Amino acid sequence: MKKSPNAADGHIGRRMRLLRQQLGISQERMGEALGITFQQIQKYEKGTNRISAGRLVAVATIFGVPIESFFEGMEPDTKAIKTEPDPLRFLDTALGRRLGRAFGEIGDEQARLKLVELAEALKGMSKVPAS
Repeated sequence: MKKSPNAADGHIGRRMRLLRQQLGISQERMGEALGITFQQIQKYEKGTNRISAGRLVAVATIFGVPIESFFEGMEPDTKAIKTEPDPLRFLDTALGRRLGRAFGEIGDEQARLKLVELAEALKGMSKVPAS
């Protein structure tokens, strides 16, 4: 009996999509590297199909990231995914992808740190009522 995907499958798929987009790799190129179709990559990223452990290791190797990258933001019990909004969800938007690419192209570590500090300060300001 085939099990249906669960919230963990969706979480891992979204992380896979985020990392693939940050690296500028198309679904077609990713599929070729794994020996599967781009449609299968789409199904993994949507959480429609589960990705096997072996294939996830291959994806992590292609991306050059630790396997843990796919589990960031997930509770230890995979049935209890955090219910709060995923702060990286905005990277699924065109503006978010532009921001991610631009940030990745900043070569100066101090400049990246200052940008993160600015974003954190702006986040805090959005909760302060306007005067």
